[in-house]
Amino acid sequence: MVLGIIPSTLIAVASLPLALNLQSSPLSTPQTGFPMVVEATQSPSRVVRENDTLSIIAQEYYGDSAYWTTIWNDNPDIEDPNLIEPGLQLNLREQKPAGPEELRRDLALKRNQPVNTNILVYQSVNSNANIEDQVQAQPASSYVSGPLNEAQINFLGTCEAGMDPMKNTGNGYYGAFQFSYGTWKSMGTAYERADLAPLDVQIDAVQRLVQRSSIFTQFPACSRKMQSIGLI
Repeated sequence: MVLGIIPSTLIAVASLPLALNLQSSPLSTPQTGFPMVVEATQSPSRVVRENDTLSIIAQEYYGDSAYWTTIWNDNPDIEDPNLIEPGLQLNLREQKPAGPEELRRDLALKRNQPVNTNILVYQSVNSNANIEDQVQAQPASSYVSGPLNEAQINFLGTCEAGMDPMKNTGNGYYGAFQFSYGTWKSMGTAYERADLAPLDVQIDAVQRLVQRSSIFTQFPACSRKMQSIGLI
């Protein structure tokens, strides 16, 4: 039998399934199993400057000085939150926590140790004869936190703002003890700002503030003056 010539169109149709199979073959499937490279992001940090305290940095970064406890928790190698060496790099958080944290147990125990008045003070203490003359120098104490006595309150208010309860110079701090707006609001008084509150309300707020925190954290400059003359 003589075979005829197979039309080219039939050859093309016959080879179509084979071509489709080749295209759908796993060998021609793009490789998608390569590991994804994720670029590491660096956590925010802050280099300590001269005269800084954790309270100052917390106010600057988180908008509330009460977050100093959170910063200390994240940087537990710090020995004293009020005496941090310039140049030290602190770890901070990308997101502000819902509220200030309680100190870790080991840090709380460290904080409750007596203040060593012989350690190097990185914050400069400027003498103020007018204020210091009003207070009789007392032996250095181991004060850390808690209620202030009348002499300490008078010195603090005089140092901060001349004990003027209506002090408002437009610098963002108000009243006899120069509360920032955020710190004052956290005290839960019935007054919008410290300079709008009576002096006794401001004193009560100060007492509660130093009980939950520290006079060295909340009033770093004036507390160092008090310490330098032995008032605390």
